[in-house]
Amino acid sequence: MAFPPFKQYTTCIDAVYFNKASVYAQATITAVGVTAPLAAFAILPAPWCLLALIPVFTAAWIVGYCYWFLHQRLICLPSPPNSTVPGGSDQLVIGMVIDTLPPYNNTFPDSLDTDYSFGLLVAPNNPGDPQATVAASTPYGFLVSEQPATHNIGMPYTGHPGTYLPTGQTAETLHCEFEGAGVYDFLLAASISLAVAIAAFMVCMLVPAPLGPILAAILAILSLIGLGIGAAVGSSDNASPSDENPALGGDLHAGDILVVAGSWVYDAGHQPSGWNEIHPIKFATCIGHYDGQWPANLGDLEIFWATALGDATSPITIELQKQPQNQWQVHPILDGCEPVVIV
Repeated sequence: MAFPPFKQYTTCIDAVYFNKASVYAQATITAVGVTAPLAAFAILPAPWCLLALIPVFTAAWIVGYCYWFLHQRLICLPSPPNSTVPGGSDQLVIGMVIDTLPPYNNTFPDSLDTDYSFGLLVAPNNPGDPQATVAASTPYGFLVSEQPATHNIGMPYTGHPGTYLPTGQTAETLHCEFEGAGVYDFLLAASISLAVAIAAFMVCMLVPAPLGPILAAILAILSLIGLGIGAAVGSSDNASPSDENPALGGDLHAGDILVVAGSWVYDAGHQPSGWNEIHPIKFATCIGHYDGQWPANLGDLEIFWATALGDATSPITIELQKQPQNQWQVHPILDGCEPVVIV
């Protein structure tokens, strides 16, 4: 299924390839794998150059962590009934916003998590409904149910309860996230810093003193400064609902009834807890507000939006949109063209 432009910096991984080792252990292994060969090269001829490996290890560790966060943390959930077949799926759901979690504005490193998140109570459930009730409901309850793909590899499943702000009632929610670029920005900065740090080490090894150590020190400092700049840029690169739909504005509100579509995944970054998510959101629009009961025509809305989004993202529609006569931006009369007539 193809969607209009949306922001995505993560990918999900099939459950069979998921590494259950601690992310800190994985990042350390990455850093050691990069640093150890250089250290062995430096011990005999220039042991003082080992100091230049400090920024190398630091940048490599950050690269390993950020890569895990973006590409190894989310487990793809296949669409039922093929729930044990590898590969992810996109899902569409109608629900109401229970609570929101805008991007963190607190201290580093939490400030790098710049996703805009919210809890969605799937239709037709109501605030106060427990996890078992929501999971057993149709047509969307399966989205908040433990799936064989993660159960079979021993991942915990706790669900994700939220509090409906107007009444204080709790209910099981489907966690949904608009993706921010904070960690992605930091990964780019760390990758550049790693290259500069390795260059500092090589200069230290190959350029005679006193010039070599001086240049190496300058490059090492620049490497660390690059990490700081990357952290500052990433911490301010926040997501917003308006990224995918300007009509949503910069914030959502409890009770907003939304149509949401996106990647259905399991987030393994919260152990010993665990839950399913829509991450990233690829399409979202507000269709009403919850006033104590769901719209009477909820069934018709489900059919309408499933059909509309299916038509809009079908291969036929996508191919038609590529034709020159359908590339206008303002109005066909102003900046359109006539289709080519083949005689």
